[in-house]
Amino acid sequence: MNVIALDGLVGMPIHSRSGKSVGRIAGIVAEERGGECVVVGVQVNSHGFSGRVMRWMLNAFTPSVWRGRSENSVRTYAWESIDWTDLQNLRLHDA
Repeated sequence: MNVIALDGLVGMPIHSRSGKSVGRIAGIVAEERGGECVVVGVQVNSHGFSGRVMRWMLNAFTPSVWRGRSENSVRTYAWESIDWTDLQNLRLHDA
């Protein structure tokens, strides 16, 4: 069994099989199964630094009814859909 420090994964880049950037890990998705916490996926933020700054500005200076438009940049991928064999070069299996 491999052991991965989950806090070390946040911020790591993920690429497609062809090498295109998909985004960076923004969070870990877990659920309770039979009294145990099981990691089932990762949330990937597709915005780079400038996108995060723009989203912060949008949230800080716009009415709340418009803020939801910037929330769709985070996608969730199943844990099994990521190739974890090379932690320095994470890739999606099916992208």
